[in-house]
Amino acid sequence: MSDQLEVLEQNGIDKAEARFQRAVDYAKTLEIVQRILAGVEKAILSSIPQKYNVEPAFNVGRDLKQAIKEKETKRIAEAEDHLSNELYLWHLSLTTRDQKIQPYHLRRFCDGTYVHLDPPSFQALTRFYRSLPHTESVQSKFDFSVTRLFSTLAENDQRKLRVGGKRLVESLTKMSDVWQTDRPLPLVTADEIATAVDGLRTFIAEANGAINEFEELISSDLSNRIRLFKRELGELFYEPRVTAAAIECNVALANKFSTLLAGEGAQIREAPDVCRDLVNILVDPSINASAADRFDEAELAKLEHQAQSSERLSQVLRLLRLSNNYNETKTSASSENAELPADLPLTLSNLAEDDANKEIISELLRTQLSVERQSLDPVNFLAPLVEPLSSGHADEREVRRNSLSLILWSERLLRSKFNENQIDESTEAELSEIMEKMQETDSVLRALISDARAGSQLHAVDQLLHISNHLLQARLSLQSVLVQRAAELARQKLGTEGVEVQEQAPKLRVSSLRKNKALAVAAVVILMVCAGLVFRAFNERSNAAISRRDKEVQMLNVKDLPGSEMLVNARTRRDLLVGVVSKKWETASDQEKTDELKALLRFGKPMGVLTVMLVDSSGSQMGSASESHLTLQ
Repeated sequence: MSDQLEVLEQNGIDKAEARFQRAVDYAKTLEIVQRILAGVEKAILSSIPQKYNVEPAFNVGRDLKQAIKEKETKRIAEAEDHLSNELYLWHLSLTTRDQKIQPYHLRRFCDGTYVHLDPPSFQALTRFYRSLPHTESVQSKFDFSVTRLFSTLAENDQRKLRVGGKRLVESLTKMSDVWQTDRPLPLVTADEIATAVDGLRTFIAEANGAINEFEELISSDLSNRIRLFKRELGELFYEPRVTAAAIECNVALANKFSTLLAGEGAQIREAPDVCRDLVNILVDPSINASAADRFDEAELAKLEHQAQSSERLSQVLRLLRLSNNYNETKTSASSENAELPADLPLTLSNLAEDDANKEIISELLRTQLSVERQSLDPVNFLAPLVEPLSSGHADEREVRRNSLSLILWSERLLRSKFNENQIDESTEAELSEIMEKMQETDSVLRALISDARAGSQLHAVDQLLHISNHLLQARLSLQSVLVQRAAELARQKLGTEGVEVQEQAPKLRVSSLRKNKALAVAAVVILMVCAGLVFRAFNERSNAAISRRDKEVQMLNVKDLPGSEMLVNARTRRDLLVGVVSKKWETASDQEKTDELKALLRFGKPMGVLTVMLVDSSGSQMGSASESHLTLQ
């Protein structure tokens, strides 16, 4: 009997020792996670990391180890309960801190130069996030950690699986079995697992398919579709076979982006660090579909600054922003605007399903937009209106599509033709054509806006105003560059004539005052002459068009306007009031700017003004207001 008791007692001691070892492993996991979270808090969140007192847990652990060594059964039981409580409190502290860390925070820290994380570190993160109650954020961080655990960066920025196939599933299964005590997973059926794995493998096949250009990959919306698929998996995502397929999917997508970047030529290869950062952003596994959780604006701004020397890389970054804007619009539309149809096309691929849009989308992807035009939303130009116009304008989509085409045309002109020293006759003719078409299109847009207002279709009004505002800004940008070019020609001409006068009449003496007056008069005359040369093509329009324009545009006396110190000049055209802001606008608070827009709108109502737009001297929009909206840039 005593021998049996000794055997039973020894078995109890052995089991206690095994439990102690598992507790030690778990404590090491918490210690690693605590170090990483502290690094994220300090380096990314710019906050002081919280200090958690781990000494009580370590002291209890030492006491338990000693009790096991001395085979004191009662003391072992007490120490185990105590250690379990201490580890729970430690885990709870880390869980609370982790709630402030978004998936992209973790990725930025791991991709940065702050610290090198080895496989044991990613294994600790994987275990920690698997143990937390399921949320979309937790799933995203688990996805990121487990992918980094089983993959490594090889040559040419290609990711390589450390183990793959059955071995990957076996490794994940082994870890899941050990971690089952942390948080048991719900039961799932074989069919559910098979469906999830097949879905992920379909994405892998698409990523490895015949996609050869960035425009094609981004327009396919592949990365966003993968994220949405993962989100719908929920806790099924943690099943080892599903997790293995997700890891392989992440690696395939990352390698596709890296391959396309490598094929972009020397301009791309000159910025390898930027390319690597860009790939990391594009394949971020975060299933949170908002821009804030996946594409941090500060991060993108940094990349754009680093990529200034590469025009093609800047274009790729613009496409990234464009794709992100589509997805963000789709998310906000589904959550905030229940009246929008579920099939409203909000992605490049969906918009391109309409054959009439394919050419303009291709043109959009090829055009490098200026900063002012990057806020342009192609959905407003190409998708059906949320509220079809009650008056039944059959050609309204063509008008909106043509507006986008004109804006893109102006962007190419500004980037190419105006970089030349002189504007030749062909360019003048091109300018004359685009300006005339812009004016005609704007007139049609104004009529559409008026009809939409008459029918109380506020959503349609906002969409059309977005288009009209961008078209007007494009016109102002062209006009601003033309005026600047005329002024430069005038200065050059004045300088040349000044030299000629000195050479021909060195003995001529004129008072300084008379000289200044003469030069001023000459500058005005030459400016008018040069401006006349530049705008010659515009002045050749029909007398009827000029007459119509003069009747529509009314210049305003700035002194009569509210907040006149904020304005340089202002004019009205039909129901639109456009003002050019002074330098005081830059120093005004947002509240002062808002008050000014409201005051101008009230001032213009008796004259039939329905929309106020303020721009700076370069034509960039500073703010706009109407009965249904008010925006500040």
